Amino acid sequence: MQLYQTKDFVENSSIPLPTNWSETWITEIENNYIALDVVCETFRVETYTESVSISNGDLLSNVGGLSGLWIGISFLSIMEFVEMLYRLLRYNCYILKTRRQKKLNING
Repeated sequence: MQLYQTKDFVENSSIPLPTNWSETWITEIENNYIALDVVCETFRVETYTESVSISNGDLLSNVGGLSGLWIGISFLSIMEFVEMLYRLLRYNCYILKTRRQKKLNING
């Protein structure tokens, strides 16, 4: 049955045929072509559904908590930067004060 269907397909397509096709078409098809049957095993359909595992309140709470955490971290970083500037200014003032006192002690 498939042999004749394949023959009809090959003859109606643009595949070049050998000159002795009418005599050797059976061996040509058996040696050069393959048939494929696709069979549906079952008509049962499996449906996968996804549902949200986090509610709107939980989402809002998580976003608020994380943004509070990052704001807290950035505030801490700013305060550390301010403290570093304060210490640098205090150190520079100390250096200037000691130099001035040395000059006064040398000149005085």
